[in-house]
Amino acid sequence: MTAFGHDFPPPLPGEEKEHAQRLFRLAEANAKGENCKQDVQRAFDAYQAAAKAGHPPAMAAMGDICRTGEIAQAAVTPIDLKLAVRWYGRAVKEGFHDALFGMGRAFQDEKDHASAIACFEKSAYLHGKRESLREYGMCVFHGNGTPADPARGREIIKQAAMMDAEFSALGRDYLAANYGVELEAPQDDAERARRQKMLEDFKAECAARRAARENGGN
Repeated sequence: MTAFGHDFPPPLPGEEKEHAQRLFRLAEANAKGENCKQDVQRAFDAYQAAAKAGHPPAMAAMGDICRTGEIAQAAVTPIDLKLAVRWYGRAVKEGFHDALFGMGRAFQDEKDHASAIACFEKSAYLHGKRESLREYGMCVFHGNGTPADPARGREIIKQAAMMDAEFSALGRDYLAANYGVELEAPQDDAERARRQKMLEDFKAECAARRAARENGGN
């Protein structure tokens, strides 16, 4: 693992969580160049320090960095998919379930389609992540990790796309060309609000499903 030698002061006793959060904010600022000069090497070290200090979003960020080798499209470390999966797994174990999406992507890059679709399915249907629902539909369409079912996959992809209140022209063209999903962009605020409500309802359904499982239901 690459490290660039930036040192950060240790936490004061009893302030470990706050210290990890400060490191994460420092990493985000340096990655984006917010109120400072962009410094992806310093960002890398701060993300890593925050992750090692137990900050779940920083763990997920380290997963992203190890999966792509980049911060803000700048190369900072060799790609290491197995390490990425471990970082994502730590984040998920700490309750940061957004990391399931990146974990699924890492498994896809490893050609472990069964593990990838399992991540996307859990992320989508238990935690309400729209992007994971789209990826799950694509797996079903192509038969990656599951028997191919283009019709069902297309419907899942369309469902995910219909919950996108800011559906880009590039995204529309891609889905039309590759999956036969033809959709209009939101035309006004009322349509964007309707799509946002669809997403909120989907997330509420997922929360209810998750609660039922946690309470021993089906």
